[in-house]
Parts: sequence; C-alpha cells; structure tokens
Amino acid sequence: MNEYTRSPETEEFLLQTGMHPDLIDLQRQTSLFRREMQRGLAGDSSSLPMLPTYLTTDGVLPADKPVLVIDAGGTNLRLARVTFHPQGDFEAEALVACPMPGSTGTLTLPEYLSRMTEILLPHLRGDDLIGYCFSYEARITPDRDGILSNFNKGVHVEGSDGMKVCEVLEKALADAGIPGKRRYVLLNDSTAAAFGAISQLTASSCSGMIGFILGTGTNTCYPEKTSRIKHYPVEDGGGTMLINMESGAYAGFPRGEADRLLDESDPLPGNHLYEKMVSGVYMGKLIRLATGSAAERGLFSPVFRERLAAAGNFRAVDADAFVREPKGDNLLSGLCSSENDRQVLLNIVYRLHERAAKLVAVNLTAVMEEAGLGKDPLRPALIAAEGSSFWKSALFLPMLTKILEHFAKEERGLSYTVTAVPSANLIGSAAAALLNA
Repeated sequence: MNEYTRSPETEEFLLQTGMHPDLIDLQRQTSLFRREMQRGLAGDSSSLPMLPTYLTTDGVLPADKPVLVIDAGGTNLRLARVTFHPQGDFEAEALVACPMPGSTGTLTLPEYLSRMTEILLPHLRGDDLIGYCFSYEARITPDRDGILSNFNKGVHVEGSDGMKVCEVLEKALADAGIPGKRRYVLLNDSTAAAFGAISQLTASSCSGMIGFILGTGTNTCYPEKTSRIKHYPVEDGGGTMLINMESGAYAGFPRGEADRLLDESDPLPGNHLYEKMVSGVYMGKLIRLATGSAAERGLFSPVFRERLAAAGNFRAVDADAFVREPKGDNLLSGLCSSENDRQVLLNIVYRLHERAAKLVAVNLTAVMEEAGLGKDPLRPALIAAEGSSFWKSALFLPMLTKILEHFAKEERGLSYTVTAVPSANLIGSAAAALLNA
C-alpha cells in the first residue's frame, strides 16, 4: 500500500465539489448530530428515528438451550443454530448462507415470503425460539416484532413496506403446513453487535457498550435511559434500554456533488443519506462518480477518460485492491496510463475514505457524549464494531483510529475501547432471544 502524492488540482477539485474531508468540521458536526439524537428521542422531527428495541442486556444466559438464528443482512441471508455452554463459550452450527431474497432482483411480497419459507423449511427441528437479526429499518414493537419502514441496501421487495416482519413470516410458515408456533425476538445488526459483546462487557470495567456496524450499510445502537425516550410507549422504570438509532438515515452531514448524483440515481432518493456517504455498498459508486467528474474537468489523461467510459461502476473492493497495489493487476490500476492518472485517482480514493472516517468519528463521539459513556478513563466505552468496511478496508480503520485519538480522546476527553465481535450477528441474536423472549 503506497501513500499518494497530493495533487493541488485534485485537492481543489474535491473542495469545489464539496467532497473534501476538510469540509467536515468535527466539533460542529458532533453538536448537530447530538441535537438530532435529542430530537429523535423527544419525538420531534428528526432524521434519526431513535427506535427503542424493548431489549435489555440484563440477566444470565441460560446454558444448553439451542436458538435458531436468522441473519437477514444487506447481501446475504444466513441461518445458524446457536447454543451457549455453562463455561461461557458457545457453539454455532452454520445451516445456510445464500443471497438475501430480493437482492438479486425485485420480488413481490408473496414471492419473498415463499423464498424465506423455502430456505427455513429444511432446518426447523421443532425450534420454538428464533433470534432474528434484521438489518433494515424497522420499528420494533413491545412484543419483540417489528414494522418494516422499507428495505434498502439493494434489496427490493414490492409491497413490503409496513409489514410486521415476524408475524408475516410465521403466518407464511403456518400456511406452508409447518407445525408449531415459534417465539421471535427481532433486532438489527447494531443491536446484535452490542449483545454479542456482553461477555466482554461483563468481564471488564467498561461504562457501557455501543454496537456499531459499517459493512454493506451502517447503523449504531447504544443504551439509553428510558426516562429520555418520549416518542414511543416505553415504561419508565428508571432503567435503560438499547436504542436502535438507524444512524444511516442521518441527513445532517454536508453533501457534495458525487453524493447528490449517487442519491439521485438510487431507487430510494433522499433515504439513508449518511449511509450513502460511508458504507461499503456505496463507496465504490461514490469514487466512480467523483472520478468521472474529475475526468470531465480534465484532471485525467484522454486515455484514462476513454477507459473509464467503458469501465462501468466501481466496487469498494476495487478501490481497496488499488490502494494495496496501485500498479497491480486490478480494475482501477488498469485505467491509468500515466503516473499523474495514478496519483490523481489515489488522491480521490484516499480523501473519500478520510471523509468517511471523519463522519464515523462524529457518529461515535456524539453517541458516547449523549449516552454519558467514556467520561472516566478507568471506565471506557466499549465500541463493538462489525462489518467488512470497518475491519477489512486498507484505509478506513487506520484513518478512523487517528481521528478518534485526536478528536474524541485528546480534545473531548473520552475514553473508549474498540473491539471485534466474532459472528456478532449470530451470537448476539441468540443472546438477545434468550434474555428477552
């Protein structure tokens, strides 16, 4: 992985088109993000829904009780059967991994339910408890079900908006003649990440945990005082409840030219604007759009422009391969016909990743401050992070680490620990089901 040489023309281009990371004022954006969180909690108009999960991390996990887990992600659907053992370890039996229904072509709701039933049918062995990790915006209801706002992340199911997720699935299973009646606990991926870190939290002196996802999409979950949750029917017993922020929907960050072009071409324009600036499913498209704009302004050679026109879209993995080997055998390297082409393209890729890291730093800092976590150096916040864009990107995590160290720790006085949770969606969903069914 090589550092790029900053091109004054490229830097000016990114500034003029609103895509440069220097346009993100960390202090101002953190204040605005916190204000939007407060509005969401109060029930005022806000791009952050701040959805109560009706789930608690209190209690002791029962041992030797298998839980069937459905993990409906942005790209893949997985099934597993998870069992916790008395020693504190667990066993996760992988059952299915397949494309998420609706991710490879638009389905109607009956087609979607038929496909879900077809996937589940061979693996239901009298299971009466299902932990359902559902990585789409849904308003969780007190009965641990959820009402879908809309599918996103490239999944398209006509007629699904407003469906009660577990209820319609259980009815489809019953209509297919599958005996029994199952109990469900629905949660999203950021909540699952938080539950997946329970063992790390209880074994440490951390002040509380934040579940953070940056993969195909992005989201955040954190513990909130029930007394502050005004918009939904939450009984205030003086305790805390995990909040699903749906932080990818945040609309307060300043957007640039490529952001607007991407949003205008999306099937859901105006939806999940922050997610479209940072997450894996969109990063390659943003880089492609910014590169196209730079080419139109003459920053690349004529040969590069010809190759770019025939190249189609970029993926995040294409940009990552280019960063790791700028002169290697990869899509972006193959576009370059000169060292200037290579350096301008590296400049764009690095700067858009740096911008993403700054936006995520704002997100995490605002949550720590609003939740009152990490104020004591001896009791840091535990950030349970999940997602390939967070952990596997060549650029993102080193950039985020540097920004958080300077901004959150040195300037704001926050203490935190970032941890990975292996198989977080599976383990966390099973733990949530066992503690909350």
